[in-house]
Amino acid sequence: MSKNNFNMKKFEKMLNDTKKQMVNDALKADYDYECPNCNKTFKISIGTNICPQCETVVDLKPDDSWKKF
Repeated sequence: MSKNNFNMKKFEKMLNDTKKQMVNDALKADYDYECPNCNKTFKISIGTNICPQCETVVDLKPDDSWKKF
C-alpha cells in the first residue's frame, strides 16, 4: 500500500492564498470601459475615473460578491 503524503490543511491554505491574490490582482487591474456619455473606450480601475474625451465621472466599485472570496 502506498503512503499518502497529501496535507489537506496545507492545500486549503494554498487555495485561500490563491483566491486572495486573484481578488487583489483584479482590484488593481485596469479595464476597458465605454463611456456612457460619449461612447469613447478608455481604461478604468477601481475608484473614481474621468473620461478623457468628455470628462464624465465614472465610479467603479466591486459588488458584494467579491466579499465571498
